[in-house]
Amino acid sequence: MYLRHVTASHLLESIASEGIRPGAYLLNTDDLESYYLGTVQDEGHEAVILAVDLSTLDKKALKPDQPGIDEPITSAIGMDEDEVWEAWEETKRKDWQACLELIGSVMYAKAIPPELILVCEGDDMRPLIDPAPKP
Repeated sequence: MYLRHVTASHLLESIASEGIRPGAYLLNTDDLESYYLGTVQDEGHEAVILAVDLSTLDKKALKPDQPGIDEPITSAIGMDEDEVWEAWEETKRKDWQACLELIGSVMYAKAIPPELILVCEGDDMRPLIDPAPKP
């Protein structure tokens, strides 16, 4: 499974050298992706979608998206605030997996190295940085 991160394209150079900063939010729903694409574009920037293979991430650094629980993007997740809060309260395990299932996003507490990041271009994904040449 790939988790996605939407950002402004002018940040790609920085991300290619430093990675995605700690505390970034990752998502797995098309509706949230569309919402964030619109937000970046509304700010006057060209948007880009980055992807990271979940299996390459440190699971201990994945955390619930607490702001997304507290003030959910209701138009993108199809639930109102009360429904989200009620469902979260009923969740037995309040971990990143439950949050991803409920609202479609999580927070990653570590930096994501550039070599793990892919750039989404339509249905294709390419590495953010060129892999090291083979000897």
